[in-house]
Amino acid sequence: MITEQDRARGLRGREPDSDRIAPRSTSEHDDKEKTLATAVAGQGPEIGGSLNGVGPRGGKPSAGRAGEIEAELFDLKLKLQESQEREKRLAERTSVAEERLEDALSKEHDLRIQIHRYAEFNRALKKSRPWRMIQFLRRLAGREW
Repeated sequence: MITEQDRARGLRGREPDSDRIAPRSTSEHDDKEKTLATAVAGQGPEIGGSLNGVGPRGGKPSAGRAGEIEAELFDLKLKLQESQEREKRLAERTSVAEERLEDALSKEHDLRIQIHRYAEFNRALKKSRPWRMIQFLRRLAGREW
């Protein structure tokens, strides 16, 4: 089960009993980033405690909580940047792999055509009258091919 603290830490995408992390959309990061940014500025709704510059008892501002929120915001920005970079690298690798696949398939096709031509030539050669005559003479000499 996912707790509120796990969501705040960005562990929401973890699957139970697994080390894999499920992919998250960019909009989820953007929404959370906006919420935290407005909370830090003191303009937004409260998230899990006091965020409007006032401590839990209405006294002094909670600098510790504001620092936590700023750290969460920085962490989310960093995760978003890493995610975008990873997506870019994967897209580039995919396009390179697709190009290589096309090249390999093209070469394979060319090689199959060439093998087919050689096979036809071999069949035509073996069926030709001069080839059979040469082979007959070689058989007589004991040097059949």
